[in-house]
Formats: sequence, C-alpha cells, structure tokens
Amino acid sequence: MTVDGAVHNSYNFKIPNTGISRSDLISLAHPFPNSFYATISGARNALPFTSYIKLSELKEFTFLDGDQITFEVEQFNDSMSIRVEGGHIGQSRFSVYRNASLKDVLNYIEIDPKLSDISSISLRRKSIQRRQVQALQESLIRLKSAVLSKKPLTSAGAALAVQEAQLIANFVERAKKFSQEVY
Repeated sequence: MTVDGAVHNSYNFKIPNTGISRSDLISLAHPFPNSFYATISGARNALPFTSYIKLSELKEFTFLDGDQITFEVEQFNDSMSIRVEGGHIGQSRFSVYRNASLKDVLNYIEIDPKLSDISSISLRRKSIQRRQVQALQESLIRLKSAVLSKKPLTSAGAALAVQEAQLIANFVERAKKFSQEVY
C-alpha cells in the first residue's frame, strides 16, 4: 500500500492480506492536521476504482495491499486531476487547468484506433452529465423554435418549411428520449 500527500509518513507500507482499517491507516500515515480528504486508488473485485472521500467517511472502508492513498488538503486549485480508463496508450492520470475542455484533455490522450472508439468517450461526473443533458435539451428547444418561427416567402417555401419542421421535430423528440435515457 502506498501512502503520500499531506502526511508525515509518505511510504510504501506492507500490510496484511486482509487489509487495514481507517484507524490503522491514520496511525501509519500520520496525516497533517489539515488533511481532511483522501484520494484512494486500487482494485476491488478485479476492477480498478478511484474515490475522493472525506476522511470522516472512511469508517467502514478497508484498505488493501496495492491501494494508493493520497491525503489531501481541500483548497481551491486552478488545476484538477483526471483519470483515464479504457483502451489508451501512455499515462492514465493528467493534471489540467480547471477551465480545460474535454477537447483540450483529449489532445493529451494517445489512443490506438484498433482498441478505442473516440466517438464513445464518456464522462463519469454526474454534475457534468446533468449539465450536458440540460444544455442539449435547451439547444433542442432553440433549434425547434428557430425552425418553427421561420416565415416562408412562397408557397413552395412553405411546403419545404413544413417538411423541415417535421424532420426537426422528429429529431428533437428522438434526442430528448436519448438524453433522458442517458440521465
């Protein structure tokens, strides 16, 4: 088990196969008084996981051999850490500016097209997902309003506008259903 960050004892610790408790971890690591959070990375049930959690919420958590625990002082920072999962080449953790877009981050991630489908990228933060769904729904409403509020100049234009409006309305309904399924 590796412990680092805002602690007095930043080491690799050998722990029992059964793991250790929060109190054992605190005794080993001796975190700084202003350490209130930890990032925990490891594997459970043969699957990788990472969690950012308050130390006070770790009461029932068991730390296992192979875990990496980084004690952190909560402070506003102009950067954030990002973890990449799935088929990619190279590093899986990046530090980027908070205002970086997904496109900016993707520029740092090298992929093998045989292993990865770049169009299948997803974010796991629920707050981001909610904002994306909301933005999509608002965009769909604006698109539908723009199409329906156009005033055709000729009867041929009116017929075309009706067809266009029907196509857009169908698209908007399908997109709404999709965004609701995602959310």
